[in-house]
Amino acid sequence: AKAWERVRLTPDTLTVERGAPGRPTRIWNFQPYWLRVEADDKHLTIASHGKRCELMPFLSAGERRDFAVRLKAALARIKEAPTGIP
Repeated sequence: AKAWERVRLTPDTLTVERGAPGRPTRIWNFQPYWLRVEADDKHLTIASHGKRCELMPFLSAGERRDFAVRLKAALARIKEAPTGIP
């Protein structure tokens, strides 16, 4: 009941942190450019280069789909952003 999950997206990294009382915090890091977001009624998964992580298992199917749409949009904005290299 006290489990938590944090997803943080920057131009360089998507970080997932997950914790629960009495358990060590687990951390996954992904490079956003290559990240795939896969969602259905039961699972929301991110994957890249052989690493895979299920996100938000505690959300309803609709909430997972909404999060997947928002995450895909945020990843698209990062991929389209100029890198600052002329």
